[in-house]
Amino acid sequence: MSGSAVNRRRPSGLSVAVFVLALLTTLATFLVVRLWLPIDSMLAARADGAASDTGLLVPGQDGLWLAAYAAAGFSLVTTVLAGIAMVDSRPPAVPASKDPPGRSGAVDTKI
Repeated sequence: MSGSAVNRRRPSGLSVAVFVLALLTTLATFLVVRLWLPIDSMLAARADGAASDTGLLVPGQDGLWLAAYAAAGFSLVTTVLAGIAMVDSRPPAVPASKDPPGRSGAVDTKI
């Protein structure tokens, strides 16, 4: 068989690009969440040490924590959905014959 007769079922380039972008976004958000934990504990220790200095306290600490974890969760869901879309974007397998299925070359004369 020649190389042109074999249909390799590759996903479309756009779906691969979307999946790679979603994967990189997920890795970046999980890195931010991972780095956020030591920063959060450091800020809490400073706030405990300087009870009277309100300039060291971060307003909305719980909101920042929630936003970081929500971004990581949403990017993980986006990556999973992009992976599913990438797998589904592959074209169907085509037989190696030159005639499409259902066509044998004969003309049907019945009306």
